Amino acid sequence: MVLTKIQKYTIDLPGFENLEFTESSEDNLDISDAVKFAEREKSILQSLPEAAAFRIEADGKYDANRWQVTRSTPVYFKADGKIYVAVDHSPDSKKNIVLARAQEGYNVNKAGRECILDKKDKHIARILKEAEKNGNIAEIVNDELELSTQLKNGKSEFGQNKTAQMLLGNVSEPYAKWLKKQGYQNGFIYLANVSKLDNLLTANNTVVRSGGLCNDDCVVDANCNFSNYGRARGVRSNAKNSP
Repeated sequence: MVLTKIQKYTIDLPGFENLEFTESSEDNLDISDAVKFAEREKSILQSLPEAAAFRIEADGKYDANRWQVTRSTPVYFKADGKIYVAVDHSPDSKKNIVLARAQEGYNVNKAGRECILDKKDKHIARILKEAEKNGNIAEIVNDELELSTQLKNGKSEFGQNKTAQMLLGNVSEPYAKWLKKQGYQNGFIYLANVSKLDNLLTANNTVVRSGGLCNDDCVVDANCNFSNYGRARGVRSNAKNSP
């Protein structure tokens, strides 16, 4: 990890070399304020894979082990009587529903209501289409996954799990190794309550949550509301030819 003269950070983890990370927010922020924080830093709010990559390289510094809020978006839906989750990490502020509609989601969740959107909603339709194309859809049968971080031939149950890979991308295995280094024999993924989803979902709607990286912990949370709080960090491309 390299700290630049203007208090920005770069990391060497493969796939993240061309990203520049901002300082963490000093306080815990809800999703709406987190998006605004990143915008003030002329960046976009971090994704789950980016937050996990930064945490691995920060090694306990720069508030990386505090609860992290992200732009990653788990979208729960029902098809053929089964419940699925699709995950979106898009960095496009017009396409990513967290970046584009953070205040709307915050207002709904703060009022104690679920963020329920039609499958034909323009953001939801894109997320579902892209997730299907990229294989970022998994059936949900349990609210919580407990996955071993023990390595066998360089791979772990956590790192190879479909849902973990959807949420953390190519950081799932490095993050499992990081968890093992911290003394965690297992990592956990929290998902929305299946029974509750079964009552909320129809064939035509979705339930939208945000993704968070829990506080100095072994939990990746795909069940956060927009009104939940955590530290925010912005990211932007530092590639010389970036727009």
